[in-house]
Amino acid sequence: MKGLIICIDNNSFLEPLTYTTPKYMLPAANAPLCEHIIRSLSEANIRDIAVIIPDNFKNFINSFGNDLKFNCNMKYYSVNKSISAMYALLHAKDFINDDLIIIFGDNYFDFSLSEYINVFNKSNYDIMVLLKETENIWNHDIAEIEDNKILNIANKPKITQSKYALSNIYFFSRSLLRSLSKGKSLKYINQDIPLFINHTVHRGGNVGFKFIDTTWMKINRTKDLLECNKNILSKMNQNSIISFDARIIKSEIKDNVSIGKRSIVKNSIISNSIIMDDCIIDSAVLNNCIVGNYSSIIGKNQIINGVFGDKSNILIMENESEE
Repeated sequence: MKGLIICIDNNSFLEPLTYTTPKYMLPAANAPLCEHIIRSLSEANIRDIAVIIPDNFKNFINSFGNDLKFNCNMKYYSVNKSISAMYALLHAKDFINDDLIIIFGDNYFDFSLSEYINVFNKSNYDIMVLLKETENIWNHDIAEIEDNKILNIANKPKITQSKYALSNIYFFSRSLLRSLSKGKSLKYINQDIPLFINHTVHRGGNVGFKFIDTTWMKINRTKDLLECNKNILSKMNQNSIISFDARIIKSEIKDNVSIGKRSIVKNSIISNSIIMDDCIIDSAVLNNCIVGNYSSIIGKNQIINGVFGDKSNILIMENESEE
């Protein structure tokens, strides 16, 4: 089995961070989101991994080009960011010659992939999807199930009896991929993967599913990224993570904090926050914050929360005392 990570969708509510950094490169526990997925694939003994990236983010390769870092063979494909996920999949035509696990680069999950890989390997499924129960059905593609079979996949429905969301983790069989590569399903090339899977269901294809009973989330908002940071730190049995070359001076670093490379924190208190690289935080009380690269916050001991993009400069002025 091979692994394919699709990183072409940069739409989110993570502005201004995503003005300069694609969301799948945003850090959680001092590592890009996509790196956590690569490591999960590697830990499941997936040795051939390809990443599909937009052609305007080719510097992505500089971050992940070292195969030895992940103990796997890495390959990269650059595509126009406006193309569909199915078109992106077929752009890697020379790579998809084996069973394939497909994961979108803005996903976070805390489970091992090995169990699901074993289930798929023992099955005769054309496609297998991983489902997670959700209350926010209108934010997800929802699988409608009856008698242990997927009957339909509804795109962000307002009303449905099902609460099982597609997790953006998919398994495709080599036989299905072979037919795609030969152009037998070209009419579906401009579709997203859930829509293609729905067509496969309605054509009588063998589409299976497994439920996720632990953590999975799609990183779309600030609270998602902070929650992801918290979950990864917890999995690492760490309250916080501080880069080896960051400097902490007369400051208190509380729970769920990541501090990036070469950042300096002085006379401050920080909790539940992500401080990226090359930042200066001085005399500030930060809570529920994400601070972009090369930013400075001079806080005058004021409580600050929010999201600050790269190269932000924040100076909190002291209030003049009343006479």
